[in-house]
Amino acid sequence: ALIPINRVLDDILVLYITEEEAEKLRFGQRIELKENIDSLGDVAAVIAKDKKLIAICKSLGSYLIPKRVFNL
Repeated sequence: ALIPINRVLDDILVLYITEEEAEKLRFGQRIELKENIDSLGDVAAVIAKDKKLIAICKSLGSYLIPKRVFNL
């Protein structure tokens, strides 16, 4: 049986971003957030305001670097 991706990612930190930031991630570009997110963990699921999963990212200082981008 297939499990929805949102259910699989339940235990990963979720960050909500703007549509402009989502577009950058879709093209594999890193985005800079207003705050340092190193303390939040190594991996984050990034979701746009339409509640679709955009990418799994790694944090580096105040940057989110996409590791896996989804076309859902």
